[in-house]
Amino acid sequence: MTQERLTAEHPEAIELINSTLYWDTRVCSVCDRTHCIPLAPTAARLLTYLLQHANQLVATEQLKAVGWLDQPCSDADLYKQIHVLRGALQDTTPPYHCLQTRYGYGYLLHCDRPALH
Repeated sequence: MTQERLTAEHPEAIELINSTLYWDTRVCSVCDRTHCIPLAPTAARLLTYLLQHANQLVATEQLKAVGWLDQPCSDADLYKQIHVLRGALQDTTPPYHCLQTRYGYGYLLHCDRPALH
């Protein structure tokens, strides 16, 4: 990230949590004031979809279809990417507050912003 701090005024920045984390669409990275964590394509697709459905429960099978472009993947594959997203979102210690697991169904991304449309 450059010295310029991302803010909600930047069209390429999407505020995630308390004005401290942003999704920088230019470089597919989750950024804070000091650094950015780039996401691989699968994790980037998952985060984008979760942002489109922010504060809504998303089924595991739907995330698999989106993240892996309808190619086969396991629950373990999805769990690894959720772990990556939690690290980028600084939500690494249970109980998770930002990206919550709803066992038997899917995941819920809590954001301080409405879902993208």
